[in-house]
Amino acid sequence: MNSLAQIDEPLDLEEVGKIIRVKGWAIKSDTETLGIYLDDILLGTVDPFIDRTDVSKGFPGISKPTGFDQVVSVPEVPDGRLHSLTIRSDDDHSSRTLSLRRVKYGDFDSLLRIAVIDMSRMCNFHCEMCPAHSSKANHRSGRLIADQSLINAVLPLLKNPRYRIRRIGASAIWGEPLMNPMYFQNTEKIASTCPEASVSLYTNGSFLTESNITRLLDLECTKSITVSFDAGTKENYERIRKGGRWETVIRNLSALIGERRRRGKKIPTISTNFVVMKDNFRELPVYVKRMADLGVDVIGAVNAHSLYSSDMDQGVFDMPWRTNDVAEERERVLQEVRAIELPPGVSLGFPSFVPTRKSAECSFEGASRVLVDIDGDVYPCCVIQSLNYEGHPDARPMGNILKENIESILASRQFTDFRLKMLQREAPTSICSRCPFFYGM
Repeated sequence: MNSLAQIDEPLDLEEVGKIIRVKGWAIKSDTETLGIYLDDILLGTVDPFIDRTDVSKGFPGISKPTGFDQVVSVPEVPDGRLHSLTIRSDDDHSSRTLSLRRVKYGDFDSLLRIAVIDMSRMCNFHCEMCPAHSSKANHRSGRLIADQSLINAVLPLLKNPRYRIRRIGASAIWGEPLMNPMYFQNTEKIASTCPEASVSLYTNGSFLTESNITRLLDLECTKSITVSFDAGTKENYERIRKGGRWETVIRNLSALIGERRRRGKKIPTISTNFVVMKDNFRELPVYVKRMADLGVDVIGAVNAHSLYSSDMDQGVFDMPWRTNDVAEERERVLQEVRAIELPPGVSLGFPSFVPTRKSAECSFEGASRVLVDIDGDVYPCCVIQSLNYEGHPDARPMGNILKENIESILASRQFTDFRLKMLQREAPTSICSRCPFFYGM
């Protein structure tokens, strides 16, 4: 058959810069080469490596990977006008355009889409696996909440037209954001500066009081709220999430769902999260049933990092070089989870537990985000930030927005190389090479 291809990203009329991330699918014939072009300039060739079930359903005879996600560099071309980004099939005799996007070229950083802003290092819980607050953690002194100097230093990033921030995590990387008395004022300030972005909140749920629920639902910018559970029963919840009370968080989550329903709203999305560890993975079916009964939108889970002193060897995932010693039992538990009949409108948001490439970047989107911690230090992800607390030699911040210009930090060779290596499917650091998220889990 002849080659087929489709560009999914960038979208038509999207603004792009000197580095373009091109995502889509392609079915290559044996006699043709698929090139990525800007106007008539060849930027690179298509290299499918992702299994796209949506494509394989439409073309059942195709067994090879069809999805691609890669970066190409653009030479100097006129900016301020539209250019044609195309995929063409080339052979010895002809060239055919298979997919076309019109893009606007300019001085844009079209890779950066997500900003995570640390709102609080305070926490009323001491969760077993937390690298900041568990009994095994390396606690840090210094700032405890995001003050106005930190928020003001972040605002230039959010309002700079060079960047296209579409999602903002106004949460706490290792803390409880609602313990910050300025949380709502800070979030409103951030959202008004970058109105195109959606804001998400991760919380332990203990501060979802009636007044806080009202204020959260009044914030039109907040599009998702996630409550952490990490267990399916009171006994294990209070053992793992020390300081938490099962009845309190269940009551608060129920009140949040009920108030959103009373208002007739579907936004924000309400989710729960479960850090999957050897200590708790057997409770996944109980957890799923309990959250389904409550009526959350997404019943979520995430792999333990298994990289910190607080969660070392707790992961249940496989790595490319080894199968986990609980893999068989893990699969039996997951099979039980998949057999649970969920109510309409409720879905699972579970990770893979075996290496699975769904994107060029890691499952934490390390090439698309910037993280600003409570001290103003800038990182590409929370794993590197946390290991910096533990003194890991490869876990250093890439700058500090209280001391340096955020644009210069993002344009630095260190930050740029990290992102490009990840999008070229190379581990940017030794930490990434041992991280489950780098392998799509």
